[in-house]
Amino acid sequence: MAIAIAHFVAGRFEESAIAANRSVQANARFSPPYWMRAAALANLGRIDEAKIVAQRLLEVQPSSPSPRLPRLLSSRNSFRVGPCLAPSGTSGMSQTRRLAAILAADVAGYSRLMGADEEGTLERLKALRRELVDPKIAEHHGRIVKTTGDGLLVEFASVVDAVRCAVEVQQAMPERNTDVGADSRIELRIGINLGDVIVEGDDLYGDGVNIAARIEALADAGGVFVSNTVHDHLRDRLPFLFEDLGEAAGQEHRPAGAGLPGTRRRR
Repeated sequence: MAIAIAHFVAGRFEESAIAANRSVQANARFSPPYWMRAAALANLGRIDEAKIVAQRLLEVQPSSPSPRLPRLLSSRNSFRVGPCLAPSGTSGMSQTRRLAAILAADVAGYSRLMGADEEGTLERLKALRRELVDPKIAEHHGRIVKTTGDGLLVEFASVVDAVRCAVEVQQAMPERNTDVGADSRIELRIGINLGDVIVEGDDLYGDGVNIAARIEALADAGGVFVSNTVHDHLRDRLPFLFEDLGEAAGQEHRPAGAGLPGTRRRR
């Protein structure tokens, strides 16, 4: 929750919304993350999504002082506490853009795993990166843009390479978890989008990245969700089955779960 607040105060509303969502997943009965996520979404102009989160807050905490919320959500500026900050060093500079396949991944239930066994979880996560994830990314010509503790943001020049990498990683996970207790298993959620990105040094920004993160947040543990754009570009290029999930709440892109033997799919 502290991370979500820090991102919000710094004007990084997308990161704040993602961090708040993780807090909600870690403890669905704790109300402050709902407020923070709704505020961040409102500042991003995603008012319908913010209203959905606000409704969930009312379900979690009926006694919450909710009458103000609809009025706040009616104005994007109501939640703003400071200027929206541009990435460092971008002011006054021309922007470089390119089309890229963006893979966003994180560990499902990371806060719970860390709370139960911090050192063990970190060691298993490092081993997972070293033995499986990083080699697969290199094999499929990906570039790790950034890491966020339990998360990864990876750029691929080819959407085929991005999806193939994601599926191969997820297909290898059940074997790695064979001798691990259900409460200690590391399970990944992966979202992939194809879109225009802004390049700033080694980092990437823009809707192409944001949408990948939003799709990843919708994914089930052990699943790969892709945007409709990714699905349209793949067509018959890969021997994977895709399940059309339809319109996700507040999401203009339609994620589809890649058929993965031995893993869960969103239905």
